[in-house]
Amino acid sequence: MKTALLSTLASLPLALLLAPSPAPTAPPEPVSPLQDPDRDPPHPPTPSVYYYAVEHADAYTMSTIVQELYGDLLPKYNADGEQVGSTENVMVLDDHRILVFDTPDRAQRILTLFADLDVLPPGEAEPSVELASEVYVPRYLTPHDILDGLEPFARSIWDEEVGSRPNLRLLGSSGRILMRDTRAKLDEMLGLLEELDRPSPQLELTCYVLRGTDTPGDTGLPAALTDNLSRLVPFEGFELATMGIVRTGADYAGTGLSMDMEGSDESFSLSARLTAFDDSTEGREVLTIRDCRMMRVHDGVTELFKTDTSIVGGEYAVLGATGSTPVFVVLRFERVAF
Repeated sequence: MKTALLSTLASLPLALLLAPSPAPTAPPEPVSPLQDPDRDPPHPPTPSVYYYAVEHADAYTMSTIVQELYGDLLPKYNADGEQVGSTENVMVLDDHRILVFDTPDRAQRILTLFADLDVLPPGEAEPSVELASEVYVPRYLTPHDILDGLEPFARSIWDEEVGSRPNLRLLGSSGRILMRDTRAKLDEMLGLLEELDRPSPQLELTCYVLRGTDTPGDTGLPAALTDNLSRLVPFEGFELATMGIVRTGADYAGTGLSMDMEGSDESFSLSARLTAFDDSTEGREVLTIRDCRMMRVHDGVTELFKTDTSIVGGEYAVLGATGSTPVFVVLRFERVAF
């Protein structure tokens, strides 16, 4: 057997016999799933909410500068973890507070920059702002109309007692408005309210529905009315079919107007929108009317005419005349004392 082994070795090439034996191969080390980036990538830092309290500089100017350098849009998620949009990472809440929504490291850089920017100009002293209060009770306008009129003055103020707060507040259902600001600002607002919170001009509108007749006579109608109609149409006289009177304010653009006027054998209905009232010219007042419709109510409703027009205060304006036996519609308005 030894002779056979030696014979086999003798037949092998010398280079193969002299080559070193290969080292044994180590088994592969198991890879933890936590270390496998393809299976479980590392989670990015979670954004959080931070606030910066502005003390000296302008919050909006500071925010603009920071947004140029660090501005970003971050995803928003709902309760189920689904992305529902995005939000800015820097937002001004009011004159004294800025919200930062970002990861901790970026938020720290942003807050540090805000602190560097939030300084007074060299040589400028800290301003001392003294606040005052006024309670305004609306007289003729609604509280919401008052707040709309004061909208240019609306802002957030820093009150040492309660922090940041709006300078205009509606006090519940009382209708009163609390104004808190500097004395100069309050005086400006009160001066504006003196101009705004006034009674609207009151107008009395009279609508005459007339028919023409071939016989003159005293119908009890105003002479200015019948004389004006006589120059326009070939009738000897006029009789009153029906009439209506309504009073309305003139400051409400688009105010609806309607009159239902019952006659002896048929009725009429007038509807319109009062869109403008101009009393800027002394001794002359002009009322603008849109969508003025005249209806006859008799065995159904028939629209006699529709028009847009302007009429002068104190004058009898013929709005229209329709039918083989004409029906004349005359409108007049005058200003009345409040």
